[in-house]
Amino acid sequence: MIEIKAVSSQFAHGASMMRSTILSLAALALASGCAEIPRPAASASTAEAIRFDRKSPEWRGERLAKYRCADCHSVDHGETSPVPDAPSFGAIANTPGLSSAMLAQWLRDHGNYPDEMYFEIPAEHVDDLAAYMVTLRRN
Repeated sequence: MIEIKAVSSQFAHGASMMRSTILSLAALALASGCAEIPRPAASASTAEAIRFDRKSPEWRGERLAKYRCADCHSVDHGETSPVPDAPSFGAIANTPGLSSAMLAQWLRDHGNYPDEMYFEIPAEHVDDLAAYMVTLRRN
């Protein structure tokens, strides 16, 4: 029982010291005006990740492209497609005369897909994917 009291007493002393330290740090922060610590600037990859409003078709299309299409196609700027025969989305988007409506129609027409594509794009996501892809056009 004596050992338990000694440990309990040491614990209480340690907790008291911790409270004292925390209070000292809080007082120091208040005295210094609680200056906000500057945050580092967002990296390019962070800026890229949040370049579209989360409610926009472009954002939904980008998510679909990155999760369903990126195994074969390059789906962003300056990338090489993992499968050499799969055109990059940037190359597709920069096809002369291609409009968003034409691209969406092509995506809807499952008969045009190469045999290598082993999945279908759900109809409700076609316009989102086309909207994202045209954002990859070079000006």
